[in-house]
Amino acid sequence: MSLLPRLKAELGDPWGLLVGGLSGGMAWAVLASVTPAALPVGLGVGAAVLGVKAVSGLLLDRSSSDDDDDDDAPDRLRRPPPGSEAGLWLARAETALGGLRRLSAPRPLRPAVQRAVDDAGETVGVLARLGGQVAALEDVLRRLDPRALTAEAADLARRRASSSPDVQADLARSAAAVADRLAVHQRLLDARTTLLARMQAVALGLEGLETRLLELVALSGVGSGLEDPSGQVAALAGELEGLRAGLVEAEALSRGALAAGPGRPGAA
Repeated sequence: MSLLPRLKAELGDPWGLLVGGLSGGMAWAVLASVTPAALPVGLGVGAAVLGVKAVSGLLLDRSSSDDDDDDDAPDRLRRPPPGSEAGLWLARAETALGGLRRLSAPRPLRPAVQRAVDDAGETVGVLARLGGQVAALEDVLRRLDPRALTAEAADLARRRASSSPDVQADLARSAAAVADRLAVHQRLLDARTTLLARMQAVALGLEGLETRLLELVALSGVGSGLEDPSGQVAALAGELEGLRAGLVEAEALSRGALAAGPGRPGAA
């Protein structure tokens, strides 16, 4: 609802009218024996109370609507725990990015270096999302105990071998459900391994980019006669672009694995 209709609704609220009327009446009663202006003052007090109540209700309603919108918004991936493998690679990448942003390049190199730093910032953003996906995968993996599932599958196989045909059908369905969960566990484990490998490659790549840019900036600053230093910076940025493309591919893979996790449509 837009602002004006909501304000009209608040002004027409019976409770607001009652509170405003009572406040104005009390003001009139107190001032009636003191001043002939008691009636206008009372009306003014009532109107002011009604206005304050309407505005307060409007603000509270808007705050509640904002909270509802937040509840309806898709869950945002959290940062991976600091002590986790994903948290380690993300922290190293962010440290390298901080070093790149503090880099002071000579004027001829500044545009190329700035583009490389901007690309690095976007890459770290994708890396942070992947770290959150790794944390989500690990949450699901903790709910799946492969040893218990394997033992349950073996038990069902033994029972099927010694059961009557009418019982075997139910046991076969149970065995298929256990096998599905084992398959989901393996897919999630594979996705986690892939994501961590990509995160490691990108973090190390960013550290390498920081070191090599520092070298280029230092050599260009002392007039060492580097051949096309801006081109070399662009080549380094191109390597980073390749790493980021690998991250995006891994991100799509992990989203698919999470979508097919336990209790999700499409889980197999």
